Order: sequence, then C-alpha cells, then structure tokens
Amino acid sequence: MIQVVVFGAIVGVCVVMLVTRLFRGRKLLQAVQPARQIESLPQTMNAIEVERYTSDFSGVQHNPSRTLPALLGPKDVMVKIHSSSVNPIDLAISRSYGRVLLNQMRKSKGFPSDDKELPLVLGRDCSGVVVATGHDANKFEIGTEVWATPAAYRQGCHAEFTVMGEGEIALKPKNITHTEAAAVPYVAMTSWKALVDHAGLNSNTTAGKRILITGGSGGIGSFAIQLMKAWDGHVTTTCSSNAVQLLEDLGADKILDYSRDDLQETLQKEPKFDVVYDTVGNDMTQSYINLLKEKQGATYVTLRTPLLSTVDANGLCRGLLIGMAKWANPALSQYLAHGRHYRWAFFAPNGDALKTISKLVEDGKIKPIIQETFPLAEGKAAYEKLAKGHARGKIVIEVIESNKKSDDAVYTVTS
Repeated sequence: MIQVVVFGAIVGVCVVMLVTRLFRGRKLLQAVQPARQIESLPQTMNAIEVERYTSDFSGVQHNPSRTLPALLGPKDVMVKIHSSSVNPIDLAISRSYGRVLLNQMRKSKGFPSDDKELPLVLGRDCSGVVVATGHDANKFEIGTEVWATPAAYRQGCHAEFTVMGEGEIALKPKNITHTEAAAVPYVAMTSWKALVDHAGLNSNTTAGKRILITGGSGGIGSFAIQLMKAWDGHVTTTCSSNAVQLLEDLGADKILDYSRDDLQETLQKEPKFDVVYDTVGNDMTQSYINLLKEKQGATYVTLRTPLLSTVDANGLCRGLLIGMAKWANPALSQYLAHGRHYRWAFFAPNGDALKTISKLVEDGKIKPIIQETFPLAEGKAAYEKLAKGHARGKIVIEVIESNKKSDDAVYTVTS
C-alpha cells in the first residue's frame, strides 16, 4: 500500500508538470505600478551576474548597469540590499545545476526561462530596506529594515535591489548589522525545512533529543547547532581540528574531529540518535542512518540529494521518476524494517519562520557567523573563496560597505 501511495504521488507530480508545459506559450508576467515607493529609484543597478554556465566561474561577472527589477505581482516587495551572502547552491547553479527543474518553476510562475533566464543574478538571501511595494503588499512600510529569502524562481540578491513576495520577508533583528543579518536567512530556512518540517523538531519537541549534525563549522551546520541548542537539544557534530573551538563556543555537546578520529568507529560507540542532519553528503550515508534509534520514528534528513542532477541528466518527467525512485527505495526499506524516516530537504522561503529566528537572534540564542566579507564589485572573488571549501560560517557580499560590527555576531579567522 505504501509503495502504491509513493509512486502515485510521483506520477501525480509528473502529470502536473506536463500540464504546466502545455502553457509554455502563456504571456509572461508584466510589471505592475507600485502602490508605494520612495520618491525616486534609479533605472539601473550594480549586480553580479551569471552570464553563461561554466565550471570555473568565468561566466560570473560584475555588471554596473543592470536594469532594475520590476514588481511583477500585487504582493511583491522591492528591497534595497545592504548585504547578501554566498551559499554553495549559488556555486552549483552558476555551473547549471538544477537548470531543468528551476526553469520549469519559472515557467509555471510566468517568469522567463530556458536561455532567457541568462544573465542570472544569484543569491538567495539578503538584508536591506523596503523601497517599493505592490498594491496588496501591506506587511512592510517603506523604509522598514528587513531580511529575506527570495524564492528560487526569482532573480537573486547579489545586486543593489531585488524583488520578492512579502511572504518571503521578515523584520531584521534589531541587535545586528545588515552585514551580520545577511549571513542567516538562507541557512536558517534550509535548516528549518530539514529540522522542523521533516524531522519534527521545534521549541516544544526538541528538549532531550539527541541530534547529530555533520559539517558543523559550515554556514548551515553552525546555524543548526545554535537552533538545536536554543531548543535544548543534545547536539553531536563533526568538523576538522581548527573548527573545534568555534563549535565549543556555539554550545555543541560533543565534537568529533574527523581529521583525527576514525569517525565511523567513534560514532558507533555513541548512544543512538533521534535525528541525523547530514549537511555534507558522502559515502557515509548508510553509516549515519544506522546510528538512528529503531522503531521510534527517528529521522535521517540530508541536503545532498540526487534529484536536481538526475532531472538535469534525464529531462523533467523521466528525471523526476528516476530521482524519486532513488528516494523511495531507502525510505521504504528503512521505515518498514527499522521504523526510521529517510528524508530529502530543500531550501524554501518562509517569512513566518524568519520571524521566529529573528526573535532568537535578538534574545542572543543565535549569532551570525561571518568568515569573510567582499564588496559587491568583487563578488566573483567571493564565489571563488567559497569554492575552496573549509568554510567557518558565512561569506558575505556587502552591497553597501560597512565596518560596523555588533557584539552579537562571531567573526572567524581562517588560514
């Protein structure tokens, strides 16, 4: 019965996608006049664009005269960006990862797709100020300081302005700068999807739960550790030697140094976990799953899934079928044999969740972790820095440069 339900869902997704394709020729969204905006806005802006997909970032360029984005819906909001962050997903998309599925999302929303999406502005989070709103966007007044995560089908935040739906926005925490705030939204919403929506953890259910977070020193891992500790979870995490002190400072209960320890052997000696949050993805997947409690609804959730690359390689519907079959096999076997859940997680905007995270930041329970900042004109260098790996928190692009630092953020130093 479970198999029938799962594969029925897969077929249903494909049918929806195929029906959507029938409307490929529909009229693209048209710009709408803002109901409210500051007195004047420029016609063009600075932006970091992906002009062509390449493996070496040679297609990533600074454009000093990109046309300003337009409000395309009555609940759209335009934000003047002060800072944005660079995430691994930006590196992957600049190499054309996920292009097939992302283009289908753009088509379904009426946005330009296929070759028309280039040049593409990446960047899935920002901190800035509201400068224009659509007729039905009533949550934020002009001049309000916000942080945000625009949906994947929209142009991104490595620019001076961006446009998104008001449901993708929340008030910026008051106790941190825009540079610091930009380090949080994308990793927060990715971890929210994984830990809250998929693993069922929240402020009422996390206390006493044993959680393993792999790759604890990266942007996602360092945020997830803090969120789980804010909710009184017991956190075990992995990192290399030069990140141990950082993770101790963030409150991790047990830190495993993979550069010194035999990770598999060490983890086998640990009590079983309620949740494994795998932010790294490697050949240890099955070993991590085996660390979960049995018959208690324990959950393995990973960010490293084959779905988008499978769709890229096989086309939309066939790729979805193949990709979801890759999920269904371990998901069914783990649930039926061991009572465990196997989940794939993907970033999703959530303004209400960002509001919750903002309160945790203001209460001092979550601190932005900044590794390095770059001015917007040097955005390509920020991509190249992140590609070298060994992240200690986040790399931030300062659209409006600032040397201000608050006492409620952590700035790391790495070689």
